[in-house]
Formats: sequence, C-alpha cells, structure tokens
Amino acid sequence: MNDSELRRHLAEAQETIRALRATEALQHSEEMLSLMFESIAEGITVYDLGGNIRWVNNAIVQMHGCSSKEELIGQSVFGLIANKDQAQAIENIKSTLDRGYIRDIEYTLLTKHGREFNAELSAAVIKDAAGNPVGFIAITEDITERKSMEQALRVSHRFLELANQHAEMPRLLNGFVSEVKALTGCAAVGIRLLDREGNIPYQAYDGFSRTFYELESPLSIKSDQCLCINVVKGETDPRLPFYTKGGSFYMNATTRFLATVAEEEKGRTRNVCHQFGYESVALIPIRRGDCILGLIHVADPQENRVPLELVEVLESAAMQLGAAIDRVQAVETLRRNEKRFRLLAENAQDLIYRLHIKPFGFEYVNPAAKAITGYTPREYYADPSLGLKIVHPDDRPLIEAIVQSPHQHRETVLLRLIRKDGTIIWTEMQNVPIYDKAGNLVAIEGIARDITERKRAEDLFRTLAQNSPVATYIVQDRKFQYVNHRFQKISGYSENELLGANPLNLVHPEDRDNVRETATLMLKGKLSLPYEYRLINKAGETVWVMESVSSVEHEGRRAALISAMDITAHKQLQSKVVEYEELNKLKSDLLSTVSHELRTPLATIKGYTTMLLDYDRRLRREEKREHLQAVDKATTGLPSW
Repeated sequence: MNDSELRRHLAEAQETIRALRATEALQHSEEMLSLMFESIAEGITVYDLGGNIRWVNNAIVQMHGCSSKEELIGQSVFGLIANKDQAQAIENIKSTLDRGYIRDIEYTLLTKHGREFNAELSAAVIKDAAGNPVGFIAITEDITERKSMEQALRVSHRFLELANQHAEMPRLLNGFVSEVKALTGCAAVGIRLLDREGNIPYQAYDGFSRTFYELESPLSIKSDQCLCINVVKGETDPRLPFYTKGGSFYMNATTRFLATVAEEEKGRTRNVCHQFGYESVALIPIRRGDCILGLIHVADPQENRVPLELVEVLESAAMQLGAAIDRVQAVETLRRNEKRFRLLAENAQDLIYRLHIKPFGFEYVNPAAKAITGYTPREYYADPSLGLKIVHPDDRPLIEAIVQSPHQHRETVLLRLIRKDGTIIWTEMQNVPIYDKAGNLVAIEGIARDITERKRAEDLFRTLAQNSPVATYIVQDRKFQYVNHRFQKISGYSENELLGANPLNLVHPEDRDNVRETATLMLKGKLSLPYEYRLINKAGETVWVMESVSSVEHEGRRAALISAMDITAHKQLQSKVVEYEELNKLKSDLLSTVSHELRTPLATIKGYTTMLLDYDRRLRREEKREHLQAVDKATTGLPSW
C-alpha cells in the first residue's frame, strides 16, 4: 500500500469515526429525552395524524390500567376517550392542526376495563423537516382527585351558605332537602327530626308519595324497630358493609340486601322503602356534637345511586345542618320569648309616676302600680319612702344616686323590686329630671316596666347559646355585650377579656372596612347572605370566619346578634385547588419548552443522517464532512437535562 492510499484510508477512517460519534450523540440525546419523559408524573402520548398511538410513557400506561406499552401502541386514541367526548376530541384535533397546540382541555377518559376518569390534556403538533405535520404529542393529567376536591368544595360552601342563610326552621329544612336532591339526583329526599317524645317525623320531604309519608312519618324510637331507628339511636356497626364510620346506612340494591343479609346482621326492618320500589337508600344521621338530632333520608328506584363517596359528602352536610338546626332553634326560642314579652308589654300599662323633691313624696302613681308591685297608688301617697323600700337591697345605692343626681342618670336602668307578696321582679326604669325656671330640681318623672319575662328569655338564650356549636355573640355600642363558649374558643380570649372590647379589634386590619360595611347592610336588611373575613386569635393565628348579623333587642335597646362559624378548614381545601392550578401551569410551560427546544435540532439531525445513510457511496468526502458538521452543530444546541 503506497502513501497516497494510506492517507486516503486514514481520512476515510477519521470520517467514519466522526459519523459514529454524531450517531452516538444523537442516540444519547434520544435516551435523555426518553428518560425525562419517563420521569414525569403526567402521561405522554405520541400519535400520528390518523390518531394511531406510536409511543407512550409508563405514566399513561398506568393511567389507563394497562400492564405494558404494547397494549396501547398501535391502538387508536379515540378508543381511550368516552363516547360523550368523541365529537369534541375530533374538533380539538382540527383546532390543534390549525393553531399548532391546545392546552388544558378536559376529557372523560377510559381505563382498559371501561372505568371513566377525569383528565386534562394539552397537545402540540409534530412536524417533519419540511414543516409538514406528521403527528401529535400530548400530555395528560389525571384530575379525578382535583375534580372531587372541587366538587367537595362547592358542596361544602353551598351547604355552609344554607346553614347560615335561614333563620326559620321550615325554610332551612326545605332548602337542605332541595340541595340534597339536586346533589344526589335521587328521586326522594326527606329530613326526620327527633322530638322530645321520641318521635322522628318528617319535617321536610320531596319526592316521597303522600301514602309513603303517612305510613313512615309516625315512627318512634321507643316503639318501632327499623334501620331509621338504628341510625337515630346510633346503634350502627361500621364493621358491616352497609354502615359507615360516620354512623350512616347505605344500600344500592335493597332487593339483594333483604334476600342475602341475615337478620341478625341487618336487624329487624320494616322494608317499607323496598315495598315502594326504592333500590338505593341512604340514611345519614344529623349530628350536633355527640347528639343525633335526626336523619337525612335519600331514596331512588334505580340501583347504585348512593355510593360511599356521596354518603360521606352527605355526612359532612348533615354536620352543618345539625349546627344550623341548633342555631335556628336558639333563635326561634329567643324570638318566641321576645314576642311573648312584647305581647305582655303592649297589653299591660306601665308604671308611671311623678316624685316631688321638696316636700319629698309621690305626686302621682298610676293604677298599673297595683299590677306591677302589688301596692295601690293610695299606699304610695301614704308612705313617701315606699318607692325606696321596695327596691332590692343590692340595688338601693343606684336608686339613691338617681334621686340625688338625676341629671347624671338619664339612661335606662334596671332595678329589682320586691313586690308586696315578697316576690322579686325586674323592672326597666327611665327617669327624667324636672327643673323650675331657676334651674332647681323640683321633681322626677319616670316610667317603670316589668321586664321579668324578658330577663328570663335572655337567660334562656344564654343557656342555649353557651351550649351551641355555633359561635354567638351580641354587640351593642360597638362593644361585646355577650359571647358564648364557642366564640371564646375560636378567638382564644376569655369572656372577661372580650366583654367591653371592640369586636373590630379582632378582625384582620385588611378586612375591617369590609366587615363594618357588610354588617351594616345586613342590619338594615339590604343583605341576607353571610360574609367571610379573617379573625386574629389571641395566639396571633389567622382564623377564617363566616358570619351573619341580625338585629335584636338587648336590655331594652337594639343590638346586633352575630352567628359565626369557623371555616378555616374549608379555606384550606380551597387553597389546595389553587395549588393544582399552579402545577398545571408548570406542566404547560414544560410542554412549550420541549416543543421549542427539540423540534428544530432533531429535524436537522434526522435529515442529514438519512442523507448519509441513503447516499453514502454517491457522496464525496467533502460532502459527507459538511453533512456531519451540520449534525454536530445541531446536537451542540440541545439542552442537557
């Protein structure tokens, strides 16, 4: 072999080595890209213009319930999409070809066994070196959990609104029945409440026939035995498949249930739901703490209408309903007592008097004195000190101060009086000083009203409110006048620390203006929906609160009665939905980056390597060198993920 042949062979060897290195670099790049695609949680699918799958990553295999990639490769992507979304999928493919990409499209997809799941898909067009579309690359995310969380959030928020929206029991219960029926899509929904006699009649229902209602409504926990009684009495066993940990009963095929489950397991049943053709039945206890107030009854003639997931959502709603029932009962009790007091006050004469200063004694006492204090007007005239004598010993310093300095005690005062028969009554007294032309005090005119009934009603309200799971407080003159235990727990402050303080001091500074304006609108009757704000508790922590405001009378003057609920957990659930949305944006950015960074260099590499392989013998060495340099240049720009 001469020198020229040796040099030629050496040059050809060097060219071959460079070509091999370029091929190895390309192979390494493809391996890195494949590794990256396999490492992400989202599913990736590559399919041609006809919708035939060419490549998938492991995530998409798992998503569709397959055991290997081979089960999907070669199949049509349309076979993975539910029938109801097929037409939209075809339109989206056309849109992708026109725009070059689509983002965040929701589909109902199918697993290998036909189970539906929610997914969100973004796709981009794949083009050849000439810029012609040859297929698509799609990123798919299973959003079933996110959709469930969104649904739970909407349901929770809606039931929370209902729980705070109504102050009358019929409207509250009918609202819940309508909402549960809309949520479940079941044919019939009813609410039973346990009364003091042990009866659990339907207080609201929709969908049950009149015959069914008349047959089932009179049930009593003292004399009847059935599944409703078990749930209301809390006699359920979560180890059995038809009871939940929350104490609910649910069954999606009552015919099979009655035929196959032994009586010792299910207990004695009346089978009325089954007799009326209901195959799906759920009984959800309405709770207030550890106490069961009644139940929500859901029924439908079709099977599989009340899955466990739905029952668990209804259990959460039933807890909110229990708190709302407790609140409404407290408000209704307060209203009934206020109404009773008003009726008494409007139909009774107040005690009206005029007390002369010098000489000291009563100038006038009206006949109502007999009904209120037991003493006649004549007895007051005969004994000028009688008005002081009947004042309770603990309250005499106050009445003496009023007589000595009436101009300093123009406000309404409360006094306990001892009637002639020895009983103690509460009175609300308003005094007005009377002066002569020289400015000398000559008399005191006053009106006293027996408010004993109202005081009892207020004491009853406090008793109910203190045991309520709903935070309740009364504000008057921009100060706390009353706070129950629940509000103390939410705020972290004791009763002594709260009474007399300004409620706005507990509100987050950024929310104070909105709370002040919204509460004013509610008191004026211009707004009925509850509002949300952030409260800063004693530990400095932020607590989200939803509350509503109503106008009441407190100690003879108008005040604001506020009912509030801690919705911090509800807000945390809402924040998780936001986190999912941020994750979705990162996914879109990744797709955009991959499409931009890889499309052009890969097309260049593909073109030149194909030419080298097809025309190797026909190309001169200089031409081969130029093609390999082009490949080398294209791979230099690839990202090194």
